Amino acid sequence: MKKRIQCVLTCLLLSLPCFSHAVEVESVDVYLFYNESGSFSENILEAEEFILWNTVAGGGSAEEPSDRFLIRIQLKGSKNTYATDPVALAVKTEESEEVVYTETYAGFQFTEAGIAYRASMVAGHNCQPLVIEVGSVRRALPFRCGE
Repeated sequence: MKKRIQCVLTCLLLSLPCFSHAVEVESVDVYLFYNESGSFSENILEAEEFILWNTVAGGGSAEEPSDRFLIRIQLKGSKNTYATDPVALAVKTEESEEVVYTETYAGFQFTEAGIAYRASMVAGHNCQPLVIEVGSVRRALPFRCGE
């Protein structure tokens, strides 16, 4: 009940429709953050052949050293609405499924196109295969390091 009252008050203050609408994960993109230039790689999940070998030293397909990556999530909902349903992100090791990063997003203002975005930066896990899980989407990041 308290959550519903908070939603109604938020909607009234922002002049939004006062209903919680379904939130769907439309896409998940991942970009290496390049430490030296402050720029980002192409979307490594969509690249034809992006090699994630020794990215911390600028190896593989990395253009320069990268010890972190950005996860960008595109969400779909009803046009021009505000949704309070939470969406959970988990980054796990592939082998043991140990959670190395987690975040829960809530409070989405959807545009005229019914789109909203969220992003998270994950640091220090670029040497082991990882799995990203958000909503019903599961994507693999085959990071590896070695000599």
